[in-house]
Amino acid sequence: MRNDRTQHESAVAAYLARLKTFLMTPDHGDGSGWPDIKQEALQEAHDLSVELLELKWGVDSDQESPVKVRMWAKRAYRPVCDWAFISSGPGEGETPDATEARLLNNLSAVQGASATCADALRLVHVEMADLHNRKMRRKAAFEVVQVTYKPTAEWEAGPHKGEKPVSLHLSVADAVAFTATCPKELGVGQPPEVVRQRGYLAVPPYRENPTDGFAEYRKKVTALCGQVVPHYSMVLPLNLRSTLD
Repeated sequence: MRNDRTQHESAVAAYLARLKTFLMTPDHGDGSGWPDIKQEALQEAHDLSVELLELKWGVDSDQESPVKVRMWAKRAYRPVCDWAFISSGPGEGETPDATEARLLNNLSAVQGASATCADALRLVHVEMADLHNRKMRRKAAFEVVQVTYKPTAEWEAGPHKGEKPVSLHLSVADAVAFTATCPKELGVGQPPEVVRQRGYLAVPPYRENPTDGFAEYRKKVTALCGQVVPHYSMVLPLNLRSTLD
């Protein structure tokens, strides 16, 4: 017994020395908000907390502590609901009816808390999915060249009256080569009159699937390259964004 007590006191002394070293290097930030907590420091705080509990209450044969602790930096993580259920065994001197009533009351509290937690997790999932989709779409964006033409009489007499004719190309060289020819869609016998040539970013819309690298979206862009179509038929479905905006 004396040896166990001596060993315990030595372990406590060593623990207090490490705890003092940890606490004597404060990082309270600049007072305007939470400091940027490093993962290594958080892990050290966690380990010290676990050891504190083990020094107080010990561990069982499986090296499990009777009290658990979890930590997270609130600036970087949101807490996940972690509800402790009251032990299902009957309390001392408790009748079976009283035990049942206590467990039902406990279950009701846990059910309500779990529903609140589920709503919070759903919102977190929506936010994370939206951020991931935005990142994937930005990474998949690529530059294209859109050429706008002066409408001919034949074009104005057609179903797209009042809408500018445009064509899309994967490079400036492709655009120049295309406008040097005679697109049949313009119904003229000479190269069309180019109004302007402008760079665009082809950004996959939200409805496009990112799991295959937006392969279907790229096919849609390529399919419209080298064709003269109304401006709205080009910009809206392909989600084109001007590089000048």
